[in-house]
Amino acid sequence: MNSSCPIITDTISSNTLFHFTDSVDKLISILTNEFCPRYCLEDFSLIEPHSSNKIELAIPMVSFCDLPLSQVRTHLRIYGNYGIGLRKDWGKANGVSPVLYSYRESSFLDHLRKVIHENLDEGSRNEPLNPKFYRRVFGILSFLKQYEGDFKRRDQDYPNLRFYNEREWRYVPDTIPEDLQQRQRPEYKDLSECLISEEFNDPITLQENNRRIAQDFFRIKFQPKDIKYIIVADENEIGTMIHSIHDIKDKYSKDDLDLLTSRIISSQQIKDDF
Repeated sequence: MNSSCPIITDTISSNTLFHFTDSVDKLISILTNEFCPRYCLEDFSLIEPHSSNKIELAIPMVSFCDLPLSQVRTHLRIYGNYGIGLRKDWGKANGVSPVLYSYRESSFLDHLRKVIHENLDEGSRNEPLNPKFYRRVFGILSFLKQYEGDFKRRDQDYPNLRFYNEREWRYVPDTIPEDLQQRQRPEYKDLSECLISEEFNDPITLQENNRRIAQDFFRIKFQPKDIKYIIVADENEIGTMIHSIHDIKDKYSKDDLDLLTSRIISSQQIKDDF
């Protein structure tokens, strides 16, 4: 047997990061303005396993999934039949990272809780804790996700959804940079690191915070060459999407527009052929 023969294995991930949404207008907005972070409500109750209170915080982010097209059917049903797929190398270059899936009784969370509580205890006995510690912990929590749990989207309940199957990657903008000079930039004025659930559920507060975090400074940029797929719901929308892309005249060259239009496929094609 030739020992140098490569082992061929099936892949359960993709070389593409997909972002799905529920309307063609949102898809066109992404192609026009790139990715704007939005505050998303996440359940962090697993941090305190013995507490009966639900701990929810809204973190500014842009979410992607690392799934082959053959495995996105459930994703399409939950998040919408419109989307964009970009090269994974593009995501890595922009700090997009896989989330940390865990559950209440996991060893990882046990270690994280001990780090948090030991530092809190030390701070209460001596001098106040260095703010850097809180930023470090919050940075970790921003990429923490329940292995499974209840989920609600567009008034539809999904009980005990296994989030782990989504293979989520996230971009989370740095809302409190360590560099004090950087922190004085006007973009950071009145910017919220996170929102509590009451703030998130207040439409005016949420809208204002989403406006601040959607500034050009915090967006993720991409070039046409980074895009591998533009996904519309049905094949009869492909022509309309081609016209919409050509309407973005001041952003792309003619060659760019031709490249983008060649990337369009439909969710129906995905369901039928992959």
